[in-house]
Amino acid sequence: MRTEKNASYFNQEIAQAIIEQIRSTRYSIRAAVAWITDQQLVAALCAKAAEGVAVEVILANDREKNQYAAVSLKSLMQQGAEVHMVGTDYEGGRLMHHKFCVIDRRKVLTGSYNWTNGARSSFMENLVVINDADTAIAYEQEFLRIKKGATESYAATDRPFAWLYSATPQVGQGQEVKVEWLVKNAAQVRLNGKAVNPEDSCTFTAEYRREFVLEAVGNGYTVRKTLSVELLPPPSVSFQIDKQAILQGEVVRLKWETTGAEKVWLTGELGQVIALNSHGEMELSPVHETQFTLTAVNKGGQTQSNRMVRVFKRVEISHIQVPMPQVHIRTDVGYDVIPLPSRFSLGAKELAHMWRVPSIRRLSAMLKSLTK
Repeated sequence: MRTEKNASYFNQEIAQAIIEQIRSTRYSIRAAVAWITDQQLVAALCAKAAEGVAVEVILANDREKNQYAAVSLKSLMQQGAEVHMVGTDYEGGRLMHHKFCVIDRRKVLTGSYNWTNGARSSFMENLVVINDADTAIAYEQEFLRIKKGATESYAATDRPFAWLYSATPQVGQGQEVKVEWLVKNAAQVRLNGKAVNPEDSCTFTAEYRREFVLEAVGNGYTVRKTLSVELLPPPSVSFQIDKQAILQGEVVRLKWETTGAEKVWLTGELGQVIALNSHGEMELSPVHETQFTLTAVNKGGQTQSNRMVRVFKRVEISHIQVPMPQVHIRTDVGYDVIPLPSRFSLGAKELAHMWRVPSIRRLSAMLKSLTK
């Protein structure tokens, strides 16, 4: 399994993983392994020692097995590495059987794997790489404790040793930075051209990119170590929202992408904070007008982006009351003359009376035309 924090390796892939970790070293290697006979691992250690990386190895003082590594150990010492042998008379006769390596005081390699030819070809083994400074410091303290009990120590005496280190080679503007160095076997020690003590440190406030050059001069050799302290820019942020106004119950889709961020979070309705990945999208349904704030941070600073969403209440209509219209019609519908018998008489004559009434036929036709 490989993650940004840790990694694990098994069997045939272990040796190459160790070599790659050694090659990535910038400052120091401290390995405590019972035996070391794998020539490829020795070659990787020699190459880093030749570059001026501080290489220290603790082995079990088991001559029967480590005699096969004598040539390799000599090569290490010739390149400036230190080799310490811990015998079985140390700590009540227990064998120094560790299998760990501390790299740059920030990373630990540990597991069942011995740095031997047999482990590479004949056994089922495991290796874990732990990227954690606190864990690395704990293992380094164990290394130094064991080193005090070494019965034999070997180191090249003619070539200067130089170590230049900062726990924070990448920082944000205004942050405090500590630079440490250690020099051995040197008559002159200079940092950026100025004479300094062989073992010391300095601190400064990061305002711009800084370069450090440590020079150790002695016995006809000059060893140089360089260190850059970089200013990290704040993260970049892209933040989008698909709607600026919604009705209650509807959703908005948020989409974001950040570059160079260590942490990302979203502040939403009523101050709710949601931790996010460096990029992604989500749907939310705010109840009230809300300002969404996306925040991305790293050692270089903080970047924010805001998006506002207005939320309107839904209007529900249960019934509509419409007044009945009043219609006034002015028209001539005409009359029909209908003779009706009557009993009016004038003298000896009986008279027939004529009545005028609205024309029902014409009135019916008019109403039908109005309702079409």
